[in-house]
Amino acid sequence: MVYVPYQDSKLTMLLSSALGGNAKAAIIVTASRSRGQAPETIQTLRFGEECSAVQNTATGSVASAVASLLKELDERIAALQEKIRSQERWVQVTTTRRDFDAEKNEYVDEVVVTTEIVGAEDLCQELEILQGRRRELTNSKA
Repeated sequence: MVYVPYQDSKLTMLLSSALGGNAKAAIIVTASRSRGQAPETIQTLRFGEECSAVQNTATGSVASAVASLLKELDERIAALQEKIRSQERWVQVTTTRRDFDAEKNEYVDEVVVTTEIVGAEDLCQELEILQGRRRELTNSKA
């Protein structure tokens, strides 16, 4: 690893946080053709040369942390969905409704039989929370 002497230049000192660690930096060096600016141009070119010698290796980024978190969430969601499938069951529910029959001018009881899924309600709520977290991480509406 090449050592960049941060103390040699105010500009280098200002950029020190971007020249090491997990940062990516782009340095643009401008030079002048004027003879009066030759010392500054030479110093600027040396600075650019020093910066180009710096090599960084990222040791973990936000993107990889988010990807890891998404993978963990996807695994938890899949496991929860499988658990919900194993605990859910269809049941028949009989409901009696009372409607007013205008032709007969009386109330009539009507028996309605429906089927619904029961079981694992608490797991379904947990699943919705996990899916909400995943949507927040991916900023998607799906």
